[in-house]
Amino acid sequence: MAEIARKTTRLDAFRRARGMTLEQLAGAVGRKQPQAQRWCAGATQPRKDAADQIVRLTHGLIHAGNYAELITEAEAKTMMAEFAARDARAGQVAS
Repeated sequence: MAEIARKTTRLDAFRRARGMTLEQLAGAVGRKQPQAQRWCAGATQPRKDAADQIVRLTHGLIHAGNYAELITEAEAKTMMAEFAARDARAGQVAS
């Protein structure tokens, strides 16, 4: 029997992969923990200013159009590899 892949939202996968608590994610975008919890669950959508902060935090990988998209663990690993590449490029530009 095939294994059923557990899925989570793109934003929650990012948060977990970065080792961030919901409170840390909320603080990084200037919001409170309950809001971040709702976003990570896909229950509500961030307002434009918070969504813009999420875009910056994730180097454009996560935005209002895909933050609540359900992804598998394998897809999350691929996303985080792309994040690491973008993060490295951003560090080179900042240097």
